[in-house]
Amino acid sequence: INAEYMGKQKMKKEMLLDPAAAIKKETAPTSGLAKYTEAEVALHNKPDDMWTILNGKIYNVTTYISKHPGGAAIIKKYGGKDMTKDYNACHSYVNAEKLLGSLIVGVPKKQSFDAPVSYTHLTLPTSDLVQISVVAVSFKK
Repeated sequence: INAEYMGKQKMKKEMLLDPAAAIKKETAPTSGLAKYTEAEVALHNKPDDMWTILNGKIYNVTTYISKHPGGAAIIKKYGGKDMTKDYNACHSYVNAEKLLGSLIVGVPKKQSFDAPVSYTHLTLPTSDLVQISVVAVSFKK
């Protein structure tokens, strides 16, 4: 029995005990990859130009659509969207990075909000026991 075989057997056991942890062990670093907002990813939602977000990485799945064992329709459903939750619910045992690794185009850019443009606080007179406060905050788009 060689070391490579033993390593594969250990990975199989880990996958059975904790699939998510075993998959995370084999993930590649994301530093140096391009960063895209969810809005930018959403633009790539057509069969001839399709990206999806999976486990914190963005993949160009255009060439994979026709190869998916479950059919093209399910991949197309997630074009331009994050498929992580649904993918992991059905395929937690599959190492997506090994399967799609060559299709990675980047990682999601962290979204930050600008400071509020306006802030309004209004307290409405009611009784001594009840006070109603309304706060309105608007942000730049």
